[in-house]
Amino acid sequence: MTQNRLPSWLWISVALTAILCCYSVAQRHRVEASNKATTLAAEYEVVESLATAQGITAEQGLRDLAAQGIKGAVISEEIVAEMISQGRATLAVEYAKTSPIVKAMGLKHCSVLTVASLADVPRLQVSMKVRYHQLVDKMTVDGAKVYIPNVEPSVLKTTSLGLNPTQVATVKRVGDIIIGRYSNPLGVSSQTATEMIRWAKSQGVSLFLPQGDQVLGRRESTEAVLTALRETGIHYASPEFAKIGGDTEMVEKGQDIVVRLHSAQAAELDKLSPVDAVDRYVKAARERQQHVLLLRPISYGSDKPLASFAEFGRDINRKLVEQGCAIGQPKPFRDSGLPKSFFALLGLVAAPAIWFVGTVFFSNRTLQMVGAVGIALLGAASIIKTGQQLMALTGSMAFPILGFVLFDRLKIKSVFAGYALISVFSVLGGLFVAGMLNGLPYFVKAAEFPMVKLSVFLPIVLVGLYFWMGLTDWKTALKDPITWGKAALGLAIMAALVLMLARTGNDSGVGASGGEMAFRNLLDRILYVRPRTKEFMIGHPMLIVALGLLVRYSKKSGQNQSAAGWIALLLMLGAIGQTSIVNTMCHLHIPVLLSIARAIEGIVIGCILGAVLWVAIQRLAFAKER
Repeated sequence: MTQNRLPSWLWISVALTAILCCYSVAQRHRVEASNKATTLAAEYEVVESLATAQGITAEQGLRDLAAQGIKGAVISEEIVAEMISQGRATLAVEYAKTSPIVKAMGLKHCSVLTVASLADVPRLQVSMKVRYHQLVDKMTVDGAKVYIPNVEPSVLKTTSLGLNPTQVATVKRVGDIIIGRYSNPLGVSSQTATEMIRWAKSQGVSLFLPQGDQVLGRRESTEAVLTALRETGIHYASPEFAKIGGDTEMVEKGQDIVVRLHSAQAAELDKLSPVDAVDRYVKAARERQQHVLLLRPISYGSDKPLASFAEFGRDINRKLVEQGCAIGQPKPFRDSGLPKSFFALLGLVAAPAIWFVGTVFFSNRTLQMVGAVGIALLGAASIIKTGQQLMALTGSMAFPILGFVLFDRLKIKSVFAGYALISVFSVLGGLFVAGMLNGLPYFVKAAEFPMVKLSVFLPIVLVGLYFWMGLTDWKTALKDPITWGKAALGLAIMAALVLMLARTGNDSGVGASGGEMAFRNLLDRILYVRPRTKEFMIGHPMLIVALGLLVRYSKKSGQNQSAAGWIALLLMLGAIGQTSIVNTMCHLHIPVLLSIARAIEGIVIGCILGAVLWVAIQRLAFAKER
């Protein structure tokens, strides 16, 4: 194929890009390594139920869990309706005609809450002031009765009472971290939201966890909530995978106070074996940097339910420590500290190499000059977020293609040397993304790598096109009639790519099958980190075979056009593994060293499988040529 001499500036661009990427990634790793503390937590109501069923108190249950590493307690706010339903209060309406107190308040009628315990009266007074402010200025207490003016019973029932003081006191005696869970009441004001946060702090809350469909203060009062959280030192727990209104905005605007939380619903845990349930939580902490793990029981039936739950926590605790995670107070990430000018420098240094890839597909000098100016401006624009993301996207596609182009231009005759060269440039593409998109927004998922699907699939198509045009007489091939076999093959390839496209991305709509999940779980147990299946089982082996065929046929004169077309197709399939390497490192909330390890494992295992496959093909298909 092409025998153009490679310019020295290309190698300089590649070398400088690699150096700057490694520096940036090292800074990112420094931040990640300093924030490994993970807290195991449980819901107070769950602990209370399990402890009661086992014949012990909630406090003893919390102590037993703390001994096994579960040292966080989630306490949900109560509302008046709950207090009434539990028999701790009654709600009525009294009228001025029959009640001297209502008459003295100057009202025709008034809502009256009668509590079973006088200890609840101060709590009721605080909650009404927090929620209704001046509206309840005339609130009056008469023994166990609290007269609440201007608030109708239907509204009063939905009023938050904050956290249960008895539960709070119990958790404090044990010494656990208090995670307060709060909803977003209808019509909450910025003043109310602020006072609710301050009230939470006075009760000892360390982490604020949203409850229900919306975060407290959703939309107009979000800034007030963030300000109050920062003033009180309470961190915001962002639940992973939960679709809660306002959570995205809270994470985007409160990056400095965000702690990420993972949990699993009972229906999800019921489908997992105990070992897999433990692995689920451990992987959330180790691979996705979830620093709060909210545990739920994996079994509802047990002679000693609290003890069984404690053993579940113990197993997670032990495995977390084995995997290098620390157990302790969760804290937000800090920024990597790289100046904006660094990203502009990285973009400008990588621009020549990226431009070179463009010249491979566009020979027109005018287009090349326009491209040079464009990529230089984009590199300089990397000083801002949008520029960084667009430059990262461009580099994620260019560097894997560059590996294939260099293999062709350098006329490498060794299959494994070619495989190593191409893989190195794909890793560089991933490092470029990780190095360019390096900062607090990406650690907490306030920002993500853009257009993931384009980054994965465009290079596959371009690699196939490059080799098809280089190996075959493509103009003549386009005139050939399409046979049923070629049509069926084309449809099969399109279907496979469409399925792969559907499963690519952070929130793909197509999940793995049961068999595939079992296979993944097996790999998780026997390997340091599970490599991606499409890399080591499809892409990398196909690349080894394709390179073997390419080297074999390039040695022959009068190359068979049909065989050349098949080689181009296999090279395109081989590119699937290479773009997947880049995609692995585009998941910026995953520890960067773990992503690098995943890519390297996939490269090595895929190479071994590919070598075995290539040897088998040589013995079966080319035995007569020896």
